[in-house]
Amino acid sequence: MSGSGFKKLTIKEAEKHIGGRLDRRRKYFLWNFHDDGQPIVCHDSTFLVACSGCLEMGDYGSVLCSGGWDEKRKMEIGCGCEECGYTGVRRGHFPVPAETIR
Repeated sequence: MSGSGFKKLTIKEAEKHIGGRLDRRRKYFLWNFHDDGQPIVCHDSTFLVACSGCLEMGDYGSVLCSGGWDEKRKMEIGCGCEECGYTGVRRGHFPVPAETIR
């Protein structure tokens, strides 16, 4: 296991660890969440958030600099900067424990 607690897995390795068939469209990894020696097979899930580099929030949630409300994404977006590629949004990631296909 690497220092970060993550280890990439092939689909065959992931299926062997979990003991069943998995969705082959996803990328899997072992995550040592509690550092207790029992890693969990997970896949990566993503979500969009306003860019922290160009969406300036004032006191009590008031918006100082904004690219406006994006109706398609249903969220406030930033003005655009180099950090987000001038889109006003960033992609966040979090691990989700894998489940076998029924």
